Amino acid sequence: MPFDAWTDNPKGGLQELAQRHAWPDSPAYEPVEVTGPSHAPVYTVKACVTGGHAALGTGKTKRAAEVEAARALLSLLKAAGLT
Repeated sequence: MPFDAWTDNPKGGLQELAQRHAWPDSPAYEPVEVTGPSHAPVYTVKACVTGGHAALGTGKTKRAAEVEAARALLSLLKAAGLT
């Protein structure tokens, strides 16, 4: 799947890229912090893959933060020539 097609599903694109490169235990998503009031939290999540590549994403839900982290990591990996 070309990089541009991953914009609709960055988590799936990152998963596919990790499988294509046979990166073990990748991708992984780690919660970093939750800020804001309890009725409107903002989640920050780190997405990382084997090789030390990682990016942060924020969102109003954990899922949204994971999607943004995956999107940021895909951009990083594209810039590094790994897509």
